[in-house]
Amino acid sequence: MGADLLQGHLVVRDIERWCLRKGRRGGTAPVLAVIFFDTDPSAEDYVRIKAHVAEKAGVGYWVYEMSPDASCAQVQTQIRALNENARVHGILVQRPLPEHLGEPKVMAAIDPRKHVEEYRDGRASNIAADAVGRLLSSHGRRGALRRSAVHVAGAGNIVTDGFTAHMRRRYPWVSASPGLRQLVAAEHGGRPVVLITELHRGAGHVTPGMVRPEVRIVIDLGFYLSRGGVAAGDLDHAVLAMDGLAVAPTPGGVLPILPWLMMERTIRAARRLAREETGPGCACQ
Repeated sequence: MGADLLQGHLVVRDIERWCLRKGRRGGTAPVLAVIFFDTDPSAEDYVRIKAHVAEKAGVGYWVYEMSPDASCAQVQTQIRALNENARVHGILVQRPLPEHLGEPKVMAAIDPRKHVEEYRDGRASNIAADAVGRLLSSHGRRGALRRSAVHVAGAGNIVTDGFTAHMRRRYPWVSASPGLRQLVAAEHGGRPVVLITELHRGAGHVTPGMVRPEVRIVIDLGFYLSRGGVAAGDLDHAVLAMDGLAVAPTPGGVLPILPWLMMERTIRAARRLAREETGPGCACQ
Protein backbone atom coordinates (compact mmCIF):
# COMPACT_ATOMS: atom_id res chain seq x y z
CA MET A 1 0.00 0.00 0.00
CA GLY A 2 2.65 2.50 0.96
CA ALA A 3 2.37 5.74 2.88
CA ASP A 4 -0.78 7.85 2.98
CA LEU A 5 0.18 10.98 1.02
CA LEU A 6 -0.99 14.26 2.53
CA GLN A 7 -1.24 16.53 -0.50
CA GLY A 8 -2.01 20.24 -0.21
CA HIS A 9 -4.31 20.75 -3.20
CA LEU A 10 -7.51 20.77 -1.13
CA VAL A 11 -6.18 23.56 1.08
CA VAL A 12 -4.98 25.52 -1.95
CA ARG A 13 -8.41 25.18 -3.56
CA ASP A 14 -10.18 26.49 -0.46
CA ILE A 15 -7.81 29.46 -0.04
CA GLU A 16 -8.07 30.33 -3.74
CA ARG A 17 -11.86 30.40 -3.49
CA TRP A 18 -11.70 32.56 -0.38
CA CYS A 19 -9.28 35.01 -2.04
CA LEU A 20 -11.46 35.38 -5.12
CA ARG A 21 -14.54 35.92 -2.95
CA LYS A 22 -13.00 38.38 -0.48
CA GLY A 23 -10.13 40.02 -2.33
CA ARG A 24 -11.62 43.31 -3.53
CA ARG A 25 -14.66 43.58 -1.31
CA GLY A 26 -14.86 47.03 0.20
CA GLY A 27 -13.05 48.62 -2.76
CA THR A 28 -9.49 48.08 -1.47
CA ALA A 29 -6.99 46.51 -3.90
CA PRO A 30 -4.73 44.37 -1.69
CA VAL A 31 -0.98 44.62 -2.35
CA LEU A 32 1.86 42.37 -1.20
CA ALA A 33 5.36 43.87 -1.28
CA VAL A 34 8.29 41.44 -1.48
CA ILE A 35 11.89 42.37 -0.70
CA PHE A 36 14.39 39.90 -2.05
CA PHE A 37 18.13 39.50 -2.49
CA ASP A 38 19.62 37.65 -5.45
CA THR A 39 21.64 35.41 -3.13
CA ASP A 40 20.60 32.06 -4.52
CA PRO A 41 20.08 30.66 -8.05
CA SER A 42 16.48 29.85 -7.17
CA ALA A 43 15.65 33.24 -5.59
CA GLU A 44 14.11 34.62 -8.78
CA ASP A 45 12.17 31.36 -9.24
CA TYR A 46 10.57 31.85 -5.82
CA VAL A 47 9.67 35.44 -6.74
CA ARG A 48 8.04 34.25 -9.98
CA ILE A 49 6.07 31.50 -8.22
CA LYS A 50 4.58 34.03 -5.81
CA ALA A 51 3.86 36.44 -8.68
CA HIS A 52 1.86 33.72 -10.45
CA VAL A 53 -0.17 32.98 -7.32
CA ALA A 54 -0.73 36.68 -6.64
CA GLU A 55 -2.13 37.16 -10.15
CA LYS A 56 -4.55 34.25 -9.66
CA ALA A 57 -5.58 35.55 -6.23
CA GLY A 58 -6.17 39.12 -7.43
CA VAL A 59 -3.44 40.55 -5.20
CA GLY A 60 -1.08 43.29 -6.35
CA TYR A 61 2.54 42.16 -6.24
CA TRP A 62 5.35 44.67 -5.84
CA VAL A 63 8.91 43.39 -5.93
CA TYR A 64 11.88 45.24 -4.45
CA GLU A 65 15.22 43.67 -5.31
CA MET A 66 18.02 44.79 -3.01
CA SER A 67 21.75 44.32 -3.39
CA PRO A 68 23.19 41.36 -1.46
CA ASP A 69 25.65 43.96 -0.10
CA ALA A 70 22.92 46.18 1.33
CA SER A 71 23.39 47.09 4.98
CA CYS A 72 20.89 46.26 7.69
CA ALA A 73 20.10 49.98 7.97
CA GLN A 74 19.33 50.18 4.24
CA VAL A 75 16.99 47.21 4.42
CA GLN A 76 15.26 48.62 7.48
CA THR A 77 14.81 51.94 5.68
CA GLN A 78 13.11 50.15 2.78
CA ILE A 79 10.87 48.25 5.19
CA ARG A 80 9.89 51.45 7.01
CA ALA A 81 8.92 53.02 3.69
CA LEU A 82 6.64 50.06 2.99
CA ASN A 83 5.24 50.21 6.52
CA GLU A 84 4.23 53.81 5.88
CA ASN A 85 2.87 53.23 2.37
CA ALA A 86 -0.91 53.05 2.69
CA ARG A 87 -1.18 51.16 -0.62
CA VAL A 88 0.86 48.24 0.76
CA HIS A 89 -0.96 45.77 2.99
CA GLY A 90 1.44 42.84 3.25
CA ILE A 91 5.24 42.76 3.50
CA LEU A 92 7.48 39.74 2.99
CA VAL A 93 11.27 39.64 3.21
CA GLN A 94 12.21 36.60 1.18
CA ARG A 95 14.74 34.21 2.64
CA PRO A 96 17.58 33.47 2.47
CA LEU A 97 18.95 36.83 3.57
CA PRO A 98 22.61 37.71 3.01
CA GLU A 99 24.66 36.29 5.87
CA HIS A 100 25.87 39.69 7.12
CA LEU A 101 22.35 40.94 7.80
CA GLY A 102 20.90 40.47 11.26
CA GLU A 103 17.74 38.56 10.37
CA PRO A 104 15.93 39.23 13.69
CA LYS A 105 16.54 42.98 13.33
CA VAL A 106 15.32 42.97 9.73
CA MET A 107 12.17 41.00 10.50
CA ALA A 108 11.41 43.06 13.62
CA ALA A 109 11.28 46.20 11.45
CA ILE A 110 8.11 45.00 9.69
CA ASP A 111 4.86 46.47 11.00
CA PRO A 112 3.02 43.51 12.62
CA ARG A 113 -0.17 44.59 10.84
CA LYS A 114 1.59 43.90 7.53
CA HIS A 115 3.94 41.07 8.53
CA VAL A 116 2.36 38.19 6.58
CA GLU A 117 4.95 35.63 7.67
CA GLU A 118 4.48 35.98 11.43
CA TYR A 119 1.05 37.57 11.99
CA ARG A 120 -2.54 36.86 11.02
CA ASP A 121 -5.36 39.25 11.90
CA GLY A 122 -3.04 41.12 14.25
CA ARG A 123 -2.05 38.02 16.24
CA ALA A 124 1.22 36.09 16.21
CA SER A 125 0.87 33.18 13.79
CA ASN A 126 3.75 31.71 11.81
CA ILE A 127 2.69 31.10 8.23
CA ALA A 128 4.39 27.71 7.82
CA ALA A 129 2.96 26.40 11.10
CA ASP A 130 -0.46 27.60 9.93
CA ALA A 131 0.05 25.71 6.66
CA VAL A 132 1.00 22.50 8.51
CA GLY A 133 -2.11 22.72 10.67
CA ARG A 134 -4.39 23.36 7.70
CA LEU A 135 -2.89 20.50 5.71
CA LEU A 136 -3.41 18.02 8.53
CA SER A 137 -6.95 19.32 9.13
CA SER A 138 -7.83 18.79 5.46
CA HIS A 139 -6.90 15.12 5.89
CA GLY A 140 -8.68 14.72 9.23
CA ARG A 141 -5.43 14.64 11.21
CA ARG A 142 -5.25 18.00 13.01
CA GLY A 143 -5.56 16.28 16.39
CA ALA A 144 -2.30 14.44 15.74
CA LEU A 145 -0.31 17.54 16.69
CA ARG A 146 -1.90 17.59 20.14
CA ARG A 147 -1.75 13.86 20.76
CA SER A 148 1.76 13.27 19.44
CA ALA A 149 5.29 14.26 20.25
CA VAL A 150 6.27 16.73 17.51
CA HIS A 151 9.95 16.74 16.57
CA VAL A 152 11.34 19.49 14.34
CA ALA A 153 14.60 18.43 12.66
CA GLY A 154 16.69 21.10 10.96
CA ALA A 155 16.07 24.75 10.16
CA GLY A 156 16.13 27.08 7.19
CA ASN A 157 13.87 29.26 5.09
CA ILE A 158 10.68 27.60 6.35
CA VAL A 159 11.60 26.06 9.70
CA THR A 160 12.54 29.35 11.34
CA ASP A 161 12.69 30.37 14.98
CA GLY A 162 9.18 31.74 14.50
CA PHE A 163 7.96 28.37 13.23
CA THR A 164 9.35 26.45 16.19
CA ALA A 165 8.09 29.07 18.67
CA HIS A 166 4.58 28.83 17.17
CA MET A 167 4.61 25.04 17.43
CA ARG A 168 5.71 25.22 21.07
CA ARG A 169 2.98 27.73 21.91
CA ARG A 170 0.25 25.64 20.33
CA TYR A 171 1.17 22.02 21.05
CA PRO A 172 2.19 20.29 24.28
CA TRP A 173 5.13 18.07 23.28
CA VAL A 174 7.47 19.79 20.84
CA SER A 175 11.22 19.25 20.57
CA ALA A 176 13.76 20.50 18.03
CA SER A 177 17.26 19.58 16.91
CA PRO A 178 19.68 20.61 14.15
CA GLY A 179 19.60 17.15 12.57
CA LEU A 180 17.78 13.85 12.57
CA ARG A 181 20.03 11.80 14.81
CA GLN A 182 18.88 13.64 17.93
CA LEU A 183 15.42 12.13 17.48
CA VAL A 184 16.81 9.01 19.15
CA ALA A 185 17.20 10.99 22.37
CA ALA A 186 13.97 12.98 22.03
CA GLU A 187 11.59 12.34 24.89
CA HIS A 188 8.33 11.18 23.36
CA GLY A 189 7.02 9.27 26.36
CA GLY A 190 5.70 6.41 24.27
CA ARG A 191 3.58 8.77 22.19
CA PRO A 192 3.47 8.57 18.40
CA VAL A 193 5.78 11.08 16.73
CA VAL A 194 5.14 13.71 14.07
CA LEU A 195 8.48 14.41 12.37
CA ILE A 196 8.99 17.73 10.56
CA THR A 197 12.17 18.17 8.50
CA GLU A 198 14.13 20.90 6.73
CA LEU A 199 17.61 19.42 6.86
CA HIS A 200 19.61 20.93 3.96
CA ARG A 201 21.50 17.64 3.54
CA GLY A 202 20.49 17.16 -0.08
CA ALA A 203 17.47 15.70 -1.85
CA GLY A 204 16.44 12.28 -0.61
CA HIS A 205 18.65 12.40 2.48
CA VAL A 206 16.08 10.75 4.77
CA THR A 207 15.86 7.04 4.04
CA PRO A 208 13.43 4.47 5.52
CA GLY A 209 16.06 3.30 8.00
CA MET A 210 16.15 6.81 9.49
CA VAL A 211 12.41 6.90 10.20
CA ARG A 212 11.99 5.33 13.62
CA PRO A 213 9.03 3.01 14.37
CA GLU A 214 7.29 5.56 16.61
CA VAL A 215 7.04 8.07 13.74
CA ARG A 216 3.50 8.14 12.34
CA ILE A 217 3.55 11.33 10.27
CA VAL A 218 6.44 12.92 8.36
CA ILE A 219 6.13 16.48 7.08
CA ASP A 220 8.83 17.25 4.53
CA LEU A 221 9.66 20.97 4.35
CA GLY A 222 12.93 20.48 2.49
CA PHE A 223 13.14 21.97 -0.98
CA TYR A 224 15.75 21.37 -3.66
CA LEU A 225 15.65 22.24 -7.35
CA SER A 226 17.69 20.20 -9.80
CA ARG A 227 19.39 21.84 -12.76
CA GLY A 228 16.45 20.67 -14.82
CA GLY A 229 14.02 22.46 -12.50
CA VAL A 230 12.70 19.29 -10.83
CA ALA A 231 11.68 19.81 -7.19
CA ALA A 232 12.49 17.33 -4.44
CA GLY A 233 12.53 17.26 -0.65
CA ASP A 234 14.38 15.68 2.26
CA LEU A 235 12.71 12.29 1.87
CA ASP A 236 13.99 9.45 -0.25
CA HIS A 237 11.25 8.06 -2.50
CA ALA A 238 11.42 4.79 -0.60
CA VAL A 239 9.95 6.52 2.47
CA LEU A 240 6.75 7.06 0.48
CA ALA A 241 6.46 3.29 0.13
CA MET A 242 6.43 2.65 3.89
CA ASP A 243 3.22 1.13 5.24
CA GLY A 244 1.55 2.69 8.28
CA LEU A 245 3.04 6.13 7.64
CA ALA A 246 1.43 9.40 6.54
CA VAL A 247 3.70 11.73 4.55
CA ALA A 248 3.36 15.35 3.47
CA PRO A 249 5.83 15.22 0.57
CA THR A 250 7.85 17.73 -1.38
CA PRO A 251 6.56 18.56 -3.90
CA GLY A 252 2.85 18.59 -3.24
CA GLY A 253 2.44 18.78 0.54
CA VAL A 254 2.85 21.93 2.62
CA LEU A 255 4.91 24.07 0.24
CA PRO A 256 2.18 24.86 -2.37
CA ILE A 257 0.01 26.19 0.46
CA LEU A 258 2.51 28.85 1.55
CA PRO A 259 2.20 31.37 -1.32
CA TRP A 260 -1.58 31.14 -1.13
CA LEU A 261 -1.49 31.86 2.59
CA MET A 262 0.63 34.92 1.82
CA MET A 263 -2.18 36.16 -0.41
CA GLU A 264 -4.89 35.33 2.12
CA ARG A 265 -3.01 37.16 4.86
CA THR A 266 -2.45 40.17 2.60
CA ILE A 267 -6.18 40.36 1.88
CA ARG A 268 -6.99 40.03 5.58
CA ALA A 269 -4.49 42.79 6.38
CA ALA A 270 -5.99 45.06 3.70
CA ARG A 271 -9.47 44.59 5.15
CA ARG A 272 -8.22 45.14 8.70
CA LEU A 273 -6.30 48.30 7.78
CA ALA A 274 -9.31 49.64 5.89
CA ARG A 275 -11.46 49.18 8.99
CA GLU A 276 -8.88 51.01 11.09
CA GLU A 277 -8.90 53.95 8.69
CA THR A 278 -12.68 54.25 8.41
CA GLY A 279 -13.56 53.46 12.02
CA PRO A 280 -16.02 51.02 13.57
CA GLY A 281 -18.90 52.18 11.42
CA CYS A 282 -17.40 50.70 8.25
CA ALA A 283 -19.59 48.11 6.52
CA CYS A 284 -16.70 46.61 4.52
CA GLN A 285 -17.08 43.01 5.72
